[in-house]
Amino acid sequence: MAFVNIFIFVIAAIVFIFAFEVFRVFYYANKMSPAYKNSGKFERKLRNPKMRILVTGDSTGFGFGLKNPKESVAGRLAKDFPNADIKNESVSGFTTSDLEKSFGKQKQRKYDLNVFMIGGNDIMKFQNIQKSGENLKVILQRAKKFSKNIVLMPSGNVGLSPIFFFVSAVIFTYRTRRMRKLFMKIAKQEKIMYVDLFNERKDEESLKDINRYYCEDYLHPSGDLYGIWYGKLKKVLQDGKVMKR
Repeated sequence: MAFVNIFIFVIAAIVFIFAFEVFRVFYYANKMSPAYKNSGKFERKLRNPKMRILVTGDSTGFGFGLKNPKESVAGRLAKDFPNADIKNESVSGFTTSDLEKSFGKQKQRKYDLNVFMIGGNDIMKFQNIQKSGENLKVILQRAKKFSKNIVLMPSGNVGLSPIFFFVSAVIFTYRTRRMRKLFMKIAKQEKIMYVDLFNERKDEESLKDINRYYCEDYLHPSGDLYGIWYGKLKKVLQDGKVMKR
């Protein structure tokens, strides 16, 4: 009888935790002000640019939820490269599978720099990690045909996003670790630059003030967190001789 009671208690606890996490995700996902949901995309077209930059990826490349698009990675690149044409082909919700289906299949103009911000949705949508790696290889090999410098910049530790709690946080951190290891290996094989945004919980600056570093949905980065991310991108570009120190 005691065993049955313990079993029922465990099942009830699991159901409660699952229901709580589902409610939490839906609550914060719908909390984002409609005016900001599509306000982050930054692009700039110049008549006679000295260089061309392409930003490609998911909502982190798009700048989903930002009130000021200039705070996105594309916007910050525009500030540091004032004579550059900035093209942003990022699409919120994109996985590596989506990007592989659309990227580089049509004739592209030449780019001096191509920044890929992709992978977070593969983690959250439970895409096969190995398949994500295969998609990435195809994407990067296409990019090499028209991009002089290529940077891979996946999102940070997805499991640490405040929208996730307990079980989902553990699962997504585990999946992020696996994807990070694979993507870093591919970047090395393909001889491209890699920006490592991953931190363990004890080292994650954004958790010190989540209202400052995250948008209202507690999933997407705020301008301040993009600032931290961009600082790491900037160092990689400087090390790769793409940007002056």
